[in-house]
Amino acid sequence: MKKYFILGQLIILSLIGSAQKLQLTEAATVFKNDYKNSWISIPDSTLRSLQLAKNTPILLKAKKAIDESYNKQLQTPFVKSKDEAKMYYYRGVIYLNLWMITSLDSNYSKDKFDSFQEIFTNSFKKSLNLDVKKQWNNFINNEIELAREFTFNNAANYYNIGKLGNSYFNFKKSIELYTIINKVDTIAMSYGASSAFRSKKYFESYELYKMLNDNEYGKDSSNIYQYMIQSLYLCDSIDEDLCVSIINEGKKKYPGDYGLSIEEYNFWLKLGYTKKANDAIQNALNLNPNNVTLQFNVGVLYDELCISSIENKNLENATINFTKACDAYKIVIKLDSNYNEMISNYLIGRLHVYLSQQIKSSNNFDGKKYDMENERADKLLLDAIPYLESQIKVYPNNENSLRVLKIIYSNLSMDSDYYRVKKQLESL
Repeated sequence: MKKYFILGQLIILSLIGSAQKLQLTEAATVFKNDYKNSWISIPDSTLRSLQLAKNTPILLKAKKAIDESYNKQLQTPFVKSKDEAKMYYYRGVIYLNLWMITSLDSNYSKDKFDSFQEIFTNSFKKSLNLDVKKQWNNFINNEIELAREFTFNNAANYYNIGKLGNSYFNFKKSIELYTIINKVDTIAMSYGASSAFRSKKYFESYELYKMLNDNEYGKDSSNIYQYMIQSLYLCDSIDEDLCVSIINEGKKKYPGDYGLSIEEYNFWLKLGYTKKANDAIQNALNLNPNNVTLQFNVGVLYDELCISSIENKNLENATINFTKACDAYKIVIKLDSNYNEMISNYLIGRLHVYLSQQIKSSNNFDGKKYDMENERADKLLLDAIPYLESQIKVYPNNENSLRVLKIIYSNLSMDSDYYRVKKQLESL
């Protein structure tokens, strides 16, 4: 009786194993003979939809067969590893094609899409591990290359029409596909990082630039480090420690690089650490003293500090920062009169007026000291005039400069100039 029972079990197991193979054969036959993946290369969306309408039911039939084969081998594993490798190959390729088709559906389920990707990724990896004779390697490589081309082209199309969020998503999928066959897609990383940055996915941008850096992409310059720093300090929630570590790593790798000093300046300024920002910009200036952009940034830094000091009624700090800002703006004009001359002249004039107004509003002295402070305030207004007049000679319709000049001429009782500027403003 026991002998018959064991024999019965063996028969059942044999039947299950046979069913596994039959379903695997069915899945392979349907996929190889009936399914056409030529739709991938059809550029016309209408023609592609027609091709997909014919092929999707065939693919779903192959999916049903491979799912049954897979589920049964979980209960009774294949005796031969080559059969298991074959099963995982077909499971991978069927789900890969389902994943690509799903990506074209604007109403697709993200959970379903992600589950398809997980299935074909794990299936291909399992097949590669089991395939001792490398029977399926080339097939898997070809399928991944085809899918990578599909997702990369989708990403490039989205990139070109400005749909940068979609572009980033597809470039990231290209990167993930290549990892299955141990390849690095630096082109997708580069464009994906750019897409993420331009669509304000700043941390995602940092992650892709970090991948590029880890793969020594662009190692001849500090650009990748600069992009990583930018991406981090533009995040809604800034990871200060991470950003500092990237800055220090970059400075160690590219000592004396003024571009890194600029990004360090921007980082500290974004966090409100003006002393550290000033140190960074001064370091950049030491490396490149005739760089007009740097000099202008120095002016902007001290300009903001001056305005902040005025708002806080700290006249002493306001005066110090005023002098440093104006000095930097004057250097800009001296180095290159065509570079931001309009802005520099206006900012110098405006700062003179702000400081003058602050001195007068804070003048609580008596007697001689009171008169001295008023004279100081009036001199600032007089000193501002040449800069603003110089500007409106070149840009006669600059309303901001005309308004500041009107305030100056009114406060100094310079009536003829006041009415000249007033008339000029009214004509705009």
